[in-house]
Amino acid sequence: MSVVPCAQPSEEKTMNKSAGINVLPILMLSGFLVACGGSSTTGDTDSTTPPVDGNTPEDTTSPPADTTSPPADTTSPPVRGTYWKSCPSVLFMDVSKAPGPGSQYADPFLNVTCDDEYIIVETNGLPHYTFVPMTPNALVEANHTYQIPLNPQVADETSHIPFLGFVGVVINGTSVFGPNEGQTPDFYGDPIANGIMDGCGGHTAFEYHHHELNQKCFMNSGLVATPWTNPDVDSSVPSPVLGFAADGFPIYGPYGCMDEACTDVIEFKSGWEVKPGADPKNYAWDPDDNAGAANVYPPNEEGAYHYIAKDSPEYLDKCNGRFGPDGKYRYHATADFPYVLGCYTGTAVGTGGGGNRGGGNQPPGRGNNNGGGPPTCETEADCDNMCPAGSMDCTCHTTPMGNQICVPTCNSDADCPVGMNGTQLTCNPNGICIPGGGGGPPT
Repeated sequence: MSVVPCAQPSEEKTMNKSAGINVLPILMLSGFLVACGGSSTTGDTDSTTPPVDGNTPEDTTSPPADTTSPPADTTSPPVRGTYWKSCPSVLFMDVSKAPGPGSQYADPFLNVTCDDEYIIVETNGLPHYTFVPMTPNALVEANHTYQIPLNPQVADETSHIPFLGFVGVVINGTSVFGPNEGQTPDFYGDPIANGIMDGCGGHTAFEYHHHELNQKCFMNSGLVATPWTNPDVDSSVPSPVLGFAADGFPIYGPYGCMDEACTDVIEFKSGWEVKPGADPKNYAWDPDDNAGAANVYPPNEEGAYHYIAKDSPEYLDKCNGRFGPDGKYRYHATADFPYVLGCYTGTAVGTGGGGNRGGGNQPPGRGNNNGGGPPTCETEADCDNMCPAGSMDCTCHTTPMGNQICVPTCNSDADCPVGMNGTQLTCNPNGICIPGGGGGPPT
């Protein structure tokens, strides 16, 4: 057994692949395929065949110049499904080769394997590059095991992404959130418009996460301390996979092929626009486009963005995705709102429960607090002595994500203690203490 380096085929190299994903939480896993990350792992190296369908092994050994060639091992049988021929763990970064967030922090950890149904991503949620504080919230480890459907299917209709929290995972093991903040520092506003993202499109709340994806950070050339300072990527080359949505469909960078031969590469654009006279720095979502927004917005607040379908081929659908020339659906990271996902085209798994497993959209530590987030609850009694020392009182609070967590109550900022992640909490208008400035979960 040995650890196999991970390489990153671009959209061009993943054309004509069979696609598909279906996800359910699995507690005991066997048949690990490939591992990428900052510690030793076990895996069968004969399963690293790149996910290409109908091509010879030689077709998969020449990814774009920004990636290294994956091993030309063709001995393993294909993984069951119709989206990927074999485990797409080869698309994830080897974060053990990166400098990490800084000497005062733990090293990033990432281990990716597959079974017949899922891509299993074990991560501590730390960026592989230098951490640049953009909010008052501390950088902490957020240990998760995400189970992403290996065989994604287009649903009968699209569905809303969570208003706050997890919507996907990046190929370096960090998480993707939707395109809005919490109640602070700006009322549910667009964090990019508010200028609170680092050079790779991430920042901290209860954990480090992304609202946008800068492609240059998530290529092999991005395994450096400050990848956002790298030269701009070649816009004539199709983008690689940058992450996976919770419904299983891959998230590519902004550049993609318009034909199967990939002779025409264009930059894809969002079809969302700012409404006339609206300010996206507050209330980014239209409540009709996200049920969570409707639950917390004041009366008559209509939000800043709306989607307008366009005929031009460079514009994406409402979910920020499209069907490629190979007939397979994929999302694209874009320069404008919603930046990554606008909705789910497939069926998301685990975004509503599951704590440290299954891609839940609640803070880490559900039930046992191992991840450093607020403990969950069902009744007020569950919150007895569960809030940080110095809390005025502790209540069982339902967040816009639909999960219930124990949070301190308050009448003013002076009543709020230091949070579990070392962040000073502040009192919001609802009388509960929240992370000050990072868009933490309680609202």
